[in-house]
Amino acid sequence: MIAILIFIILVGICDAVMDTLAHHFSVSMFKKLNPYFWNPDVSWLSKYNDKDPAQGRVKWTILGLEIIKPVSFTDAWHLFKRLKITFWAIIIGLVTTWYIAILILVVRNAMFHIFYECFLLDKGRRRRKIKDFFKNLW
Repeated sequence: MIAILIFIILVGICDAVMDTLAHHFSVSMFKKLNPYFWNPDVSWLSKYNDKDPAQGRVKWTILGLEIIKPVSFTDAWHLFKRLKITFWAIIIGLVTTWYIAILILVVRNAMFHIFYECFLLDKGRRRRKIKDFFKNLW
């Protein structure tokens, strides 16, 4: 029970940081820190090589495999979002079985990406992303 309470507190802290960054950055304690990590107005550029979208995404090489650097390591807002989701998964895992917790996390992430790609992006970009998805699938 105490562990669940601790993780709920951590979820609240993550939400507070995310809201502060998104809506009150200029009057927050974060304004004096590295803007390319903390300031959402420019931190989104950190996922690109030399902070230039035309140069493509930053990539990591791990065990000889090249992967796109996850955005949760490129800026504070996404880092705290990832932590919040992880803490919720832990809470769910503590109150239910581990496979139900994983299923909930998988369904949540799938629904986020489907809604984001299919409804929130403009139609031209959406069509390109869907086309690229199927092209890369084969």
